[in-house]
Amino acid sequence: MTTTTKHAVVIAGGGPTGLMLAAELALAHVDVALVERRKSQDLAGTRAGGLPDLDLVTEGPRRVFTLLHDAKPVLLNLGEPGALDIAPWAARVERVDARYTGAWELPALGAVPAPSAVLIRPDGYVAWASDGTDQGVRGALTAWCGPPTAP
Repeated sequence: MTTTTKHAVVIAGGGPTGLMLAAELALAHVDVALVERRKSQDLAGTRAGGLPDLDLVTEGPRRVFTLLHDAKPVLLNLGEPGALDIAPWAARVERVDARYTGAWELPALGAVPAPSAVLIRPDGYVAWASDGTDQGVRGALTAWCGPPTAP
């Protein structure tokens, strides 16, 4: 038996463009469905070199890719748990206290020091804030999510 579900928009393909479009439509409260023929995110070769998919240690093992399913930016707090205050953006961003034990590398630069926080948009674009303060994070949150609001 086949069941049919109707959506305002159906996007074919969960690559970088499909994910970005689905995320933007979801943020605009459009009823969107994303369909992908592959059964897993495994690929031969690369498509989105900037899309992070790290194995994180949080309250349980998680992958960054799964955090982006809600079409919201994700702030990975890699420093002291709870140290970064994102209350003015809490409705627009998910904060995840996490650790990553692997090497940090950037495509053009190679190995870099571990950041204290990483802000990831739903399209996979990444902002690093590695100076140990939340000033860089606050700037990225303001640029990507708008000005802070009263909690």
